[in-house]
Amino acid sequence: MHLTTLAYSDSILLSNLIPVPPEIKAVSYILMDYNSGKILAEKNADERRMPASLTKMMTSYVIGQAIKSEKIGVNDIVTVGKDAVSTGNPEFKGSSLMFLKPGDQVSVAQLTRGITLQSGNDACVAMANYVAGSQDSFVHLMNAYAQEMGLKNTHFKNVHGLDSEGQYTSARDMALMGRALIHDVPDEYAIYKEKEFTFNQIRQLNRNGLLWDKSLNVDGIKTGHTNAAGYNLVASATQGPMRLISVVLGGRTFKEREAESKKLLSWGFRFFETVEPLKAGDVFASRPVWFGDVNTAQLGVDKNIYLTLPKMTIILNNKSTVYPKNLVVRDLGLQPYYPIYEAMRDFTDQRSSSTPDEIWLVEHPPVFTQGQAGKAEHLLNPGNIPVIQSDRGGQITYHGPGQQILYVMINLKRKQIGVRELVTKLENTVIKTLEHFGIIAQTQPRAPGVYVMKEDGTPQKICSVGLRIRKGCAFHGCALNVSMDLSPFLFINPCGYAGMKMIQMRDLNEICTPKSVQPILVHQFVQAFSYPDLLPHWKST
Repeated sequence: MHLTTLAYSDSILLSNLIPVPPEIKAVSYILMDYNSGKILAEKNADERRMPASLTKMMTSYVIGQAIKSEKIGVNDIVTVGKDAVSTGNPEFKGSSLMFLKPGDQVSVAQLTRGITLQSGNDACVAMANYVAGSQDSFVHLMNAYAQEMGLKNTHFKNVHGLDSEGQYTSARDMALMGRALIHDVPDEYAIYKEKEFTFNQIRQLNRNGLLWDKSLNVDGIKTGHTNAAGYNLVASATQGPMRLISVVLGGRTFKEREAESKKLLSWGFRFFETVEPLKAGDVFASRPVWFGDVNTAQLGVDKNIYLTLPKMTIILNNKSTVYPKNLVVRDLGLQPYYPIYEAMRDFTDQRSSSTPDEIWLVEHPPVFTQGQAGKAEHLLNPGNIPVIQSDRGGQITYHGPGQQILYVMINLKRKQIGVRELVTKLENTVIKTLEHFGIIAQTQPRAPGVYVMKEDGTPQKICSVGLRIRKGCAFHGCALNVSMDLSPFLFINPCGYAGMKMIQMRDLNEICTPKSVQPILVHQFVQAFSYPDLLPHWKST
């Protein structure tokens, strides 16, 4: 595989090291993670385009909702009216059809397959009349659902998608519509993976050619084509628990729309992963309650939380014949504490002896975290900031935006280092980083962390360290105050020390920001832990 080599310098921003999407031959496109809704790649995603037969996704959605609410049934028999046949209807000439005849008695199940698999315009009209009484009434339902889905650049004028003035959609809206179709009417969506359908002895194949691609697990969604629209394709595929939705609009040929959709989906699965750090009903924090029946209130979420993260970031290769000693560095940006905490624990529990070590660069929204040795007396006045119990060592501390956290997941057995050496190396990593910015710092006896001394010799803490060891592997790490609001530290006894003074890098060097500190911190970590300081490059798994 071709590897793109990147210069390793002080100015490098780790967040920019996500591999660029492939070149896509289409007027507009988008790639979305189904569970998290995160957009992984896009181009002209809000440009209004003719939908062509992608319109049938909404037609199918309306039918699915009618079946779900038991307004109609899949075994209902529909009598085909004259407006639903191609004979004598110039609008349908040369278009995709189920080949219905006037007076045909056809089940809802058959007509639905005629729409989703054969892209039958006649089947759309027959079902619109059956569900809503007329095409106009059905189109009204389509637009009402579009508004409910939050589609800002979509409007329907007919039920089948043949070009009509004032009818339009966008790549982003089609991705959202596909997501709703999969989530809201799963029984309807299940039809989209069927590869063929025969009606009146006419066998037609599903027009989505990616269903036959053995390198992807594609199970939908819909193709579309008119001269004005070009070749369109909305596709969805799964890989383990991850599902992606791609939209390609304005392709030049039906083969091209498939090839470009495959590029997007393959790129997404190769370089990203979606995790479920928090499930509905899980307790992730507790808050004190005054004058209530209980002393604390447990906080959770009412639906599962998903995060889509870069899978492949910087890989620093170390030649070894015994263990692969790669280091994976992930820049996760601003993330809530508990999901990251859970993800660290899950990573440590599931890793094997050959799993590469990882470091995660994170900032957290305001939160107090209480270590295993934490005492309630050191939490003075949390105010509106949540307090979360953690399994790391140490006492209470504060995390907030502008504080650069370095979470380390290291196999200590493989590295052949102990806990004390681990702490020393982390402290030295921070000290060397501070030195790069002209800040002199040191450690203190029997007080883990890094400190900057005032002129009178009073230590001011600039970095806290807290770790947990499980199965011979470390997780958690250190929190370096860079450019943040330090006032919440006044509401606690930081790390269990009453009156502990806190300081940040910006107080000593005004140019410091988390982004400017990140590459130096990674570089010093690599040096301290004897990972090879080679040029980083991309590598796939």
